[in-house]
Amino acid sequence: RISEDATGLVITASKGKENSLYYLIMPKKGRPQTSYLIFKSKELVQDPVISADGLLTCFTVSVNAKRSGFRIIIIENKKKKILKDCFFRTDELWMPLAFSKNETGNKCVLGLSNIGSGYRPVFFNLENEKLKIEGDKLFKGDVFVLNWLEKNRKLLICNLYNGHQQLYLYDINLKQ
Repeated sequence: RISEDATGLVITASKGKENSLYYLIMPKKGRPQTSYLIFKSKELVQDPVISADGLLTCFTVSVNAKRSGFRIIIIENKKKKILKDCFFRTDELWMPLAFSKNETGNKCVLGLSNIGSGYRPVFFNLENEKLKIEGDKLFKGDVFVLNWLEKNRKLLICNLYNGHQQLYLYDINLKQ
């Protein structure tokens, strides 16, 4: 994944039983100037997403069979510092898609999860470290986020149910 201003890039790499996450600083043209190892784990590192300004990275780590669940980790890229490391004991999955702010201005990460009934947009609030399902009662079937619109207030989503696809524009503030 690459930052919005195209100055930062986050990649995952695996060697043997070790999984790593690297942050690369990109010049305007050419090869990366610098790369940093920002996270290493024996557990699977998945779905890294970098903030638009390139300062933060969010990703998930699958947890082994003894502690079924996943961790959501937020790292401050240049300092290589873990800001959040939250464990959720569940069989469901969560995949980060993009950083944003919620209706109260708190930083959050929009993700997609199979928590509840089918796939739904789910926000991870960095302040209170909670997951919040969006539009769970409004849709049947799976809901996929296609794009953010109007300064991250609206989501273009696709509802897939009984072989039919329907597109909706969902207003996060109005919950409709």
